[in-house]
Amino acid sequence: MTEGSSTTPVQRVQTKGIFYGYWIVAAGSIVAAVNGALYFYGFGAFFKFIIDELGTSRAVMSGAFSLARLEGGLIGPIEGWLIDKFGPRKVMFVGIPMLAAGFFLMSAVNSIIMFYAVFVLLLSLGSAFSSVAPVSTAVANWFNRKRSAMLGITLAGVGAGSAIVPVVTLLITYLGWRQALVVLGFVILIIGFPVAALVRHKPEQYGYYPDNEEPEPASPPADSDSAHSTVADEEGLTAKEALRTSAFWFMAFAFSLRVGVTSAVAIHFIPFLTDIGLSLNTAGLMVSLLGIVGIVGRLGFGWLGDIAFFTFAALCTVAIPLIMVAKKPAPKSSVQVATV
Repeated sequence: MTEGSSTTPVQRVQTKGIFYGYWIVAAGSIVAAVNGALYFYGFGAFFKFIIDELGTSRAVMSGAFSLARLEGGLIGPIEGWLIDKFGPRKVMFVGIPMLAAGFFLMSAVNSIIMFYAVFVLLLSLGSAFSSVAPVSTAVANWFNRKRSAMLGITLAGVGAGSAIVPVVTLLITYLGWRQALVVLGFVILIIGFPVAALVRHKPEQYGYYPDNEEPEPASPPADSDSAHSTVADEEGLTAKEALRTSAFWFMAFAFSLRVGVTSAVAIHFIPFLTDIGLSLNTAGLMVSLLGIVGIVGRLGFGWLGDIAFFTFAALCTVAIPLIMVAKKPAPKSSVQVATV
């Protein structure tokens, strides 16, 4: 049976050892960590080097990131259809070489047009097809009762990946930014394919139950109204039905706004820190601290759900203006020593 094929009747099994769903969570966390380290958090380390090389401005460079975010919103429904049709593993097998090719070609970029093409068509698409969306879909399929917690653990991998950012800055320091991009491209291939091979689409296709728990037989409802309610609870809304609800569009707007803001902060964070006087390697360490705090937030989101979303959105609202007041440290030569 192919991964993306429809479910057919199979003999159900319950494992007494480690439930395979946990292996998918582990694989998803690793993929999210690689993506967080090299793309979401780490790519900002290359930002100023590419600007200097191409002789362009930050505003022009930032346009590529804006297009990538727009692309992510537009490609989302197609990506979801591909994941449902072919399964997350096959989609990841397409996304991983795209992301790696993006790093390889970015190392040879020599014009702003080439930068836009590589970033939008390879790095952005490759990141989307190889990380959060496919692994989140797989985890959501393998867990019902523990879904929020397992998704929180999986997405915490993005924050954990920030611990690797200092390695990225060291590679840039000792190899140069172009050679560092080539090395990171090989890292994506070496780690990405074996980990993606562990991902499975739906537990029913392999004879498992979600959460490794056999569902209890449903008792007949007392009346037709409750029967209709039970069916609706189990089946949920179709895609067309969801698109007709205001709740869906409010959620889409809220998540798009949050992703847009956090992505902008992530890509400009290292350039900002170097602007105020920190070295590239010190800035990488600061990003690690940012990611560690992000782990707490993502785990909290997994356990608390909607309450956590509003809480952390409020914290971002307070934190971003505080970043604006950060200033360059005074140079040592300007410090006057009082003498008697």
